[in-house]
Order: sequence, then C-alpha cells, then structure tokens
Amino acid sequence: MRTALTAQVDALVHLLRDTPAGRLLRQLMSASITDAATATALLDQWMEPRRHAAIGHLERGIATGEVRAGTDPALVVDALFAPAYHRLIWGHAPLDDDLAEHVCALVWPAITT
Repeated sequence: MRTALTAQVDALVHLLRDTPAGRLLRQLMSASITDAATATALLDQWMEPRRHAAIGHLERGIATGEVRAGTDPALVVDALFAPAYHRLIWGHAPLDDDLAEHVCALVWPAITT
C-alpha cells in the first residue's frame, strides 16, 4: 500500500512539473477563488477522483491491519498530497523527483501498526 500511495504522489509531482498541466492547474486554482463554477469543476473533476483513489488505498490498509485503526484516510491524503500542491502554487521549493518518497516516509510511521 505504501508503494501505491508513493506512486500516486510521484505521478502527481511529475504531472505538475513535467507537463503543461501544472501551469494550467495553477491558473484554474487562481480562477476558482472568484469563480464558483470553476471551483466546483476543479473539485469534482480533478481533486475528488484522485482523493477517492488514495482514500481507497488507505481504507484497504485499515481493513488488512497494515494501517492503524482509527486513521482518518481523508486527513492522511491531505498530508500526502498537500506538499506537491503547495510547491506548485508558491514555488518556494522544487517539485523534486524524491518528493513523493520523502513525504510518504514522513507520514507512514504515523499511520502504520
């Protein structure tokens, strides 16, 4: 499960950094501040499908005992993916090749049994 989550974060990092999607997503996020329709579309079409996939990994981990019971999957997903979006928006640090591994290594001990 850790491998699947790391791969999902890594895919996001590469998409945001290596394709035009990163620049487009920044523009859509900016537009969503003042345009409710853009905000709704961005959440419904971009964020929620990706969150749902990651939450599914965590729920399976809870069911198998790999992830500690009582773990809040939605909060863990926020912790895993927020650094990539934060770096995309602010540009204060690079979207490095090893970002996904570092973020997962930081979060993993807090959720595993």
